[in-house]
Amino acid sequence: MTPNLHICVLKIKEEERVVVWNISDTSASPATIKTNRVAAISGSDSVSTLTLFEDFWSKVQEGTSYVIRGYGLLGETPPYHIRLTRQTQFFRGSKITVSSDLKDEAERVLNPPSQVVDVWESTQKGGLLTVAGVVVECSPVKKIRSGREHVPVRNIRIKQDEFTVRVCLWREVSITDVSLGDVVTISHLKAETTMYGRQLTTEPLNVDLILEGKTVQQIKLSSQ
Repeated sequence: MTPNLHICVLKIKEEERVVVWNISDTSASPATIKTNRVAAISGSDSVSTLTLFEDFWSKVQEGTSYVIRGYGLLGETPPYHIRLTRQTQFFRGSKITVSSDLKDEAERVLNPPSQVVDVWESTQKGGLLTVAGVVVECSPVKKIRSGREHVPVRNIRIKQDEFTVRVCLWREVSITDVSLGDVVTISHLKAETTMYGRQLTTEPLNVDLILEGKTVQQIKLSSQ
């Protein structure tokens, strides 16, 4: 049994997740969308996260300290993720003083930075990456099994100067209206090795996909 946890809620971020998709041979659309809130919390020495389901929205406020009972713990190293259950209870606790460094860390945990890199070097870089270029290839949306569900995936290739890179767009970002010749900037990508070689793939984060000359869109990308 986990001990009571005394924490301060540093920041709360609302996230949408498509939990059921309508997928045809060439297109996809959300069938059911679920909204959760993710909180960055601290006990004064490190930052962890927890997902607040709707039942907890009225019980947890940003900037307030609580004692949590009946929770689970995911992860082996910080930042840990606190898992709430039906038995979880929140009680108002004594105020925890949190340093400005931990507040900055909470912002990075919920909104991680994405390094801007050139296309030619992108597949050799680590961490979260942002690339820009012209769309020179664009496949139809296809259906892929991910765990127990089917989700939409789309592959594009973008070109910058004389270099190109393949980008795999998952879930919500895959259904963005991207066409050949569009100038795009895509953030929060990771380089990976596949049977097709090195490529970039969207991460389970808020991905900024900007189409030049069109409305800027922030794509809320749920966990893969």
